[in-house]
Amino acid sequence: MALDLLAVLHAAVVTLKAPLEQADREQGWTDELRREFQEEISVSRSVLSRHGPGMVRHLSSRFDAWMEREGVRQGRLQHLVSDVQRQLLDARSTA
Repeated sequence: MALDLLAVLHAAVVTLKAPLEQADREQGWTDELRREFQEEISVSRSVLSRHGPGMVRHLSSRFDAWMEREGVRQGRLQHLVSDVQRQLLDARSTA
């Protein structure tokens, strides 16, 4: 389970490091917001990698509220970040 979560987090970081597409910008993403989410997910990945799956309960998983505050609309990055949140919550419930 921990390896699966690390793989999801890694894939999200890689995707969020890439430049925004026009559709992403139209859905409310900015370069700064993309970097902030990438950094937050990267920190979670590092914590789990270094300290183990027991740390999942201490990681932020309120990405939905953050995206809502920023006015992000549905699209590929919103779905990606929502999936990361879901995976973190699932891991937390089984930890």
